[in-house]
Amino acid sequence: MGKSGDSVETQLKIHYVAKTAQGSVAKEGIFGIETGNEIILQKQELPNNVRSVDVEVMGQGRAFLQFNYQYYTSNLTSPATTIVHPPLHPSTTQRPIQPKESNAIPQTLARVVHEYFNITASGNITSKVTMSLDVCFSYKPQTEEEKESNMVILQINLPSGYIANNDRTMKLKDSVEIISKIDIQQSGTLLEIYFEKLEADEEQCLVLNADKSQDVGELKPTLIEIYDYYNDRRRTRIFYELKG
Repeated sequence: MGKSGDSVETQLKIHYVAKTAQGSVAKEGIFGIETGNEIILQKQELPNNVRSVDVEVMGQGRAFLQFNYQYYTSNLTSPATTIVHPPLHPSTTQRPIQPKESNAIPQTLARVVHEYFNITASGNITSKVTMSLDVCFSYKPQTEEEKESNMVILQINLPSGYIANNDRTMKLKDSVEIISKIDIQQSGTLLEIYFEKLEADEEQCLVLNADKSQDVGELKPTLIEIYDYYNDRRRTRIFYELKG
């Protein structure tokens, strides 16, 4: 939030009240804008369950108010493995081409992109107000020289209407030795788990718990990604759905 004015001295207070779908107050606050800070961006992150915001402006001057939000759409076609076929050009001769007795795809006609990570996930509703998520993953090097990965980030989105159980999530760092850092973002709906490295072909599994923040109908598949911090092309993504 910022302000620009030509001749009027700025002295504004902007009071906002963010509400849930049921009308209860989720967050409330005041932005103070005056001549000394009128070009400074001010921002607040609203809870994930906010559905409306009431704004009251008091004072004189002009201000610019902006709301940003983000969402993702599910694409159940995994981009991890791709086969690329180059265009075929017509032959300059009229002689028929005799097929060879082979089931192999010629190297010049196909290129398979190596998938460096395997990942599986199973989400379950454990009660009326809780869910659990089992995530297993492993590092699959392409060559023998790549026995260890670079730093790896496991990025887990939670289904709409659920937020991470902070205490139990942060305790993962104490119980799982290879975890170096855990970030809980976007009002508890996104987890980023950092690993200094992963050993080749060693499967690791985590159990995460989340609490229901609101009822949401027709839940969509939810995204999980794992990728190499220093080489973004080494990335695998899957979608999971809640059961139970």
